[in-house]
Amino acid sequence: MDKIKILCVIPAYNEAGNLKPLTTHLIQNLKKITSSYRLFFIIQGNDKSKMEIRKLQKKYPKKIKADYFTRPLGIGMAYKTGFEKINKSTTHVLTMDADLNHDPKIIQSFFKNMKEKKSDIVVGSRFIEKGAFYDKRLWKRVISRCINLFLKVILDLPISDATSGYRLIKSETISAIRKMLKEKGYPAYLEFILISHKSGFRISEIPIIYTPRVWGKSKMNKIRTFKDYFFFLPRIPFIF
Repeated sequence: MDKIKILCVIPAYNEAGNLKPLTTHLIQNLKKITSSYRLFFIIQGNDKSKMEIRKLQKKYPKKIKADYFTRPLGIGMAYKTGFEKINKSTTHVLTMDADLNHDPKIIQSFFKNMKEKKSDIVVGSRFIEKGAFYDKRLWKRVISRCINLFLKVILDLPISDATSGYRLIKSETISAIRKMLKEKGYPAYLEFILISHKSGFRISEIPIIYTPRVWGKSKMNKIRTFKDYFFFLPRIPFIF
């Protein structure tokens, strides 16, 4: 298993209170897979996140690195920043939220599914059997469900949740499509899946339970999110 070398890419915008529990649980579960793992945080905002990361770096030397930005980059740009940290030894990239919506306990299921399905990307799906989407915001649940149903039916995508950020990706997949990624905001999740699918990479999914955050506030703005998707959706025919 040590041949697996994982880079975890985690954008975090004012998530100081979630960084310690996330890192602790994440490392506990990564150790079950391989000793070769790195956590890379894209820290944005002006709360105490920088201080928290430095404490964690002292506890887990050589395992945690971060870039710091005072203003939010947008989720797409944040992931691009993280993808730049892929090196020649990296075999897999794990992407996830920093707000404890994604449970690190199921990381082994991602690897099991990738091996069984011979996939290049495994997506954690909220919209398949045994999956669930427990978010307090009705508008977010509605827009996520509608967009994913539309894409599944119209584009015949092989997965039911193309907007989930909990993913395991082979590093060569990212290297192959990275220059084609243009989106800075939330539509970046869709863009990545559409380009990957068009490029011939195999995509599968496993069920996840998406739980509401306990600490802090969501940074997803309703108006901005609708606006981003409004301008992105007409781009789909040119991508696909």
